[in-house]
Order: sequence, then C-alpha cells, then structure tokens
Amino acid sequence: SDINTDNSVNNDNFSNNQIQSIQQNNSYIPSAEVLNIPYNIFDSNEVMDTVDSNNVEFPNNIFLSWGRNDSGTLFRSDEETIDGVQSLKFFGNRNIISISSNCYHSAAVTATGELYLCGSNDEGQSNPNRDNNGQLQPFIPKPRIIESLGQHRVCFVSCGLYHTACVIATGHAITFGGNEVGQLGHSPNQISQVAPKLVDFKWKGKGNIAHKVSCGDMYSLFLTTSGEIYSCGVGANTGHSNDTNLFHAERIETLVGVNVVYIVAGSSHSFAIASTGELYGWGSSQSSQLGIGDDSNLHYQIPIKIPLPSNIGKVVGVSAGYSHSLIWVEKGSIYGCGSNKSGQVGLFLPKVSTFTEIPLSGACLMAACGSNHSIAVIQVNNNSKIYGWGSNIHGQITSTST
Repeated sequence: SDINTDNSVNNDNFSNNQIQSIQQNNSYIPSAEVLNIPYNIFDSNEVMDTVDSNNVEFPNNIFLSWGRNDSGTLFRSDEETIDGVQSLKFFGNRNIISISSNCYHSAAVTATGELYLCGSNDEGQSNPNRDNNGQLQPFIPKPRIIESLGQHRVCFVSCGLYHTACVIATGHAITFGGNEVGQLGHSPNQISQVAPKLVDFKWKGKGNIAHKVSCGDMYSLFLTTSGEIYSCGVGANTGHSNDTNLFHAERIETLVGVNVVYIVAGSSHSFAIASTGELYGWGSSQSSQLGIGDDSNLHYQIPIKIPLPSNIGKVVGVSAGYSHSLIWVEKGSIYGCGSNKSGQVGLFLPKVSTFTEIPLSGACLMAACGSNHSIAVIQVNNNSKIYGWGSNIHGQITSTST
C-alpha cells in the first residue's frame, strides 16, 4: 500500500542546455534513433529487397554485430570496436536459435544443438577445455564449439559475468565457469574454473523440466515447463526470503501458482512475466530499475507485483540492464524505467522512477537492454526497423566516427 503507483516522474527535466549538450555529444544518444544498416553489408545476391538503408529485408540466418569487441566478444577477433553494423559470415547457413552476451563473453546456439562461445575465458566461461599443461586459454577470439558437452543438444543459453548456463533437450541445465557465490548451482567444493556440470536442483512439485535460463552477473534463474522459477547464486538476487548464497537451485516460493512464462535477469535485478500478462520483479532498486517508484526501499528480496500504468494491457516482453529496464506490451507500446544518465531509458529525464512510455512510432516486436544502452525492433507500416538509444561510447548505437 505504500508503493507509489503514479506513473508520473518526479525528477526535474534536463535543461535545454543539457539536452543540446547531450545531442552534440556522439557518446550518448538520448532518444531513439534508427540504426543505419548500409546497403553493402551483404553480398549483392543476399539482399532480397532494399527499400532504403533503414528498411532492409534480411535473408535468413544473417548475424549482425556492432559495438565493443574486447577479447572477441562480438564473435570477431580483428577489431577492438566494431564501428557500425556489420554482418558475420562465420555461422554461414547455420540457423541461430539462442544468443546471449554479457560484458566480456558471448554465446550462440544453433538449431542442431551446438553451443559456440567466445570472449574472455579467465574462469572457463567461454571454453572450459584445458591445454596439455592443464591451463585455460585466457580468451577465445573466435567462436568455438564446446566439445566437452558431448552429445548433449543445447536449446537455450545465457551468459553471466563470469559463468555460462544452458538448457539441454532432456530438460536438464548445464553450467560452467566461476562459482564463487553458487551461480552455477554446484557444490561449493569448487568455486573457480568449473567444468560443465549438471545443475543441482532441489526439485519440488511436479513437471520439473528446465525450459529457459537467464543469468545475472552473479546468479542464475531457471524457468520450468510448469511455470515455476528456480534460482541459485548471490543471495541478494535469488528471490528467496533468506539472502544466503545458494550453491544449488531452489524454487522461488513466492511465485508458486503464478504460472510464469518468461524470466529475465539483469545485473542485480530480475523480472518474471505471468501468463496473465502481469509483471513481477525483485532485487536492486537503487536506480528505480524495478519501476516501483520513489519509495525508500532500495532492494526487494522477494518478488512483488510491479505497479504499471492503467490500461497498459498485457506485458509480453521484458529486458533488464545494469540499472534500467524495458517492457513492451501486447498493444505494441514500449516502456522504460531506471537510471537514464546515459539516455538508456530514451527520455530526457535523469531518472525514471516508474515504467513510462517511450515515444516511438510503431509497434515494438522485441527489445533488449545493454548495460547502459537499449535496442528495439519496431514495426512501422509492415517494415521492421532497429532503433537504439543510450550510451554510444563504443558505437553501440551508431558509428562513433560520424
């Protein structure tokens, strides 16, 4: 009852001088811009229909990447920063069904169940295989298949800060990398450079089959086919009443009976969407990234229902970054909240305390939060455009040379 459900934002607006300064600084894009996808990004015979540089009808299985590329995070080894949207030829005709990236490593899953990773590998999060001297390669500059998974067919993958988690076709989950606070769901006997192992679930009830996984920086969430969530890792972010670190995956009791259909973990805050379209959240609220309002509680240990604008309709998607969040609804609108210091919420406000609509012409099909930037696919008159806003220090939104 003490939660502010007013959708208005109580922060002072940026001054006109601040707005002008931000707009002139290409390091920050404070409002949504259409990403420039050049004509020559594909071979001429690959482009099916080009209306203009922002309306490209992509052929199937095209993999695009741009931005910061430390240690080959963008599946490339030749540049530190990918300046402008570029296509990646590595995967060829392989159909990518799941992709994930954190600050320092990335992963992709093919339709045939192969798992590829690249990037930083200090904890074995990108390649757990060791050389003849028993050492890990410090980074993986090009995508490499994880052969140690054997015949397991991977269906879904997620990257934490120093760990990787995947769901396989049998309904089990496999994790590897760093396990300092239990984020792998393994025994605390080994906390560093852990090889791939099955997650230790403390199953309850029926229908105990893992369906999806989402990793925060130091914790992991697992969604079952019965609509329940299990979690492990740093206790402050796992959604349990006890904030003790969990080295095995336990069910989040607060959400039992909710029938969760989608989960997402940000750096230190998380969301779950119910089959009814309601939104639940927990974890850090220091920057209002949960969208609860300017109340005095900076952290929510267990999930609570998030207050949303009236007549918003069903929430169909959610994404969580470092300190901001996005949701999109069945009606096509997109909303954001949290820190806006880099323009990552897409509104001219320093902080957005509750989910507030981002003015975009068209229907949001999907969106994603980076640490301090945002990307959304917007459908306009039967054409889909990619919009971006927020931090552009590494060319996450547009070329830094323009």
